[in-house]
Parts: sequence; C-alpha cells; structure tokens
Amino acid sequence: MVKRFTVDLKDRKILAILDWDARATNTSIAKEIKLSKKAVEYRIKKLESEGIICGYYPVIDFMKMGYGIYRIFMKLKGENQKVRERIEDYVKKDKRIKWSLWMGDNYAIGFDIWSKSVVEVKEVFMDFNKKFGEYISYRVFGVSAKAYHYPYRFLLGRVDKRMMLVSESDELVEIDELDRKILKELVKNSRQNLVGLGKKVGCGYKTVANRLKSLKERGILLGTRALIEPEALGYKWYKLLLNFENNIGEAYNKSDSFFKNLLETIYVVDYMGEEDYDVELAVKSTDDFFKIIERLKEELGRNLKSYSYIRFLKTIKISYLPNL
Repeated sequence: MVKRFTVDLKDRKILAILDWDARATNTSIAKEIKLSKKAVEYRIKKLESEGIICGYYPVIDFMKMGYGIYRIFMKLKGENQKVRERIEDYVKKDKRIKWSLWMGDNYAIGFDIWSKSVVEVKEVFMDFNKKFGEYISYRVFGVSAKAYHYPYRFLLGRVDKRMMLVSESDELVEIDELDRKILKELVKNSRQNLVGLGKKVGCGYKTVANRLKSLKERGILLGTRALIEPEALGYKWYKLLLNFENNIGEAYNKSDSFFKNLLETIYVVDYMGEEDYDVELAVKSTDDFFKIIERLKEELGRNLKSYSYIRFLKTIKISYLPNL
C-alpha cells in the first residue's frame, strides 16, 4: 500500500508543471508560481522523498521506430510478500519489460513490452513463467495501436487540452548512436541539465540541446514527465475496459469525446484484445469512479454492452525506450 500525503496548492502547481515538462528549471517554476527558487527546490525534494514524485522520464514515440505495444496481465495465486518482492525485483531488472504495475481486482500484475517481434514477447513471458509459473493462475495478452497521454488534470481541476500520442507510423524514423545515448540518459533522469547530459554522452551542452530539439521535431521525443504516484496523493487509479455492441463506430466516437474532456482521464489506449475500449482514470474515491460509469452509461446507451475495471496500486517501473 502506498503511503498518502497531504499537499497544498503550491505543491500541486509544481506537480502540474513537472508532470508535463520534467525539464522545467527551478527558476522558471519559481517565477510561474511566485515562490523563491530555494523554496521550489525544497518542495520538489520533499515531494520526491515522500514518494509522490518517483522519478522523471521521457515520453518516446518508439512506434515511429517500428516497435509495437504488447501487454501481459496476470492473476496470481498463493503468493506472499516475499514472492511479490522477488517478482518486483525481477521485473525491474528485466530490460525487456518497459512498464509494469501492481494491480487489484481482477489481476495482480501487468506489464508492457515494446518490441518488433511477437516471438520476443513470448520469450519475455516464458522467462517470467520459468521463475514464477507456480504463482500464475491466469494470464491475458493484448496489443495496442495508439496510446493517448493526457496531463494529470486532476491536480488542479482545470481543463487542459494538451496531449501526447504514441502511435504507429507509415514512415519509420532512424536515430543514431548519439541520439540513443541521450535518450538512455533521459530514461535514467529526465531532469538532468544539459551540461551533465553532455558529459555523460561525450559532447558539449549545445550539441545536446540541438539533438533534443531534433528529436522533438522528428516526433520521437514527445516530452518529459514526472512519474507522479496518484495513490500517494489520495487518488485511486483505475483502468476501465469497455465492450460495445450495435453501432461500434458511434460508441468509439462518443467514448472519445466523453473521456478526452474528463478531468480524471490519464490515458486512452487504442487496444486490440478482449475489450473494445481502454481508458485510465485517477479519481478521488471509488464512489466518484462509479458516478463516472453511470454518466458514461447514459451517454452510450445501448451501445455499451458491458464493462470491467482494474485498480492500479503501484507503478513498478516505466521506460519508453525500447531495446534499440
């Protein structure tokens, strides 16, 4: 269970800035929210030490480099805390697993793999199964074509139309060794300054700045974000899965309009699997979550066949950089 903390409006403003631009300087943040630079630095360190900010990562459109999004969700049986610690340690060390979470309700753990090969995805599962197969009671596989990323609008309760989209592309983009080195360093910590980045990748800060600009212009580096743990702020994080019937196209359009304008929406995933629609929400309470579902039912009417949901409890790891 993630420990919860109380934050004030200034903290929320800092979180909202870092959520969408992890490379924002303390000076620029201080100017925007009218605090001293030292006060901003202190608050950020406190947010980090309390586990509200768990790191800083780049959002990379790896699909433009020919990689796909593959998902594995698993139910566990007979596991205890020691087993969960072993699993978490394994997942953190396996570089093929890029995004992983502990979950409640229908599943216990899930992870995403960025890969060009279904064979590799199977290998990842088989290796995991070799270690922990006795604890797996059920697993489900899926694939995604797009992933829409929204700001954590719940932090300030404001409408924010910004969005990052990881999506398949007809034209693949190539990157060279220096680009790879820079992206790898951003994965470790996206708040590193240009001078520090330059020293680690073996070039000057101006070269790094130009490379970052180029990566953005080519649509590879979509942005940098703080890894904020909603549970630590007292929010509940749910994945809602919908099944449609009748006019599926109409259901998609109505669902897109509904969720893309909802302050609680974090991600919308164009998912191919057992369900038709996949959305992730951060809500203040379970009651609020079910109120959203009731509003959705009214919006979709007979087009909503059924729904299910998964509670996300803790992010184990996140990395948008595939094994290049």
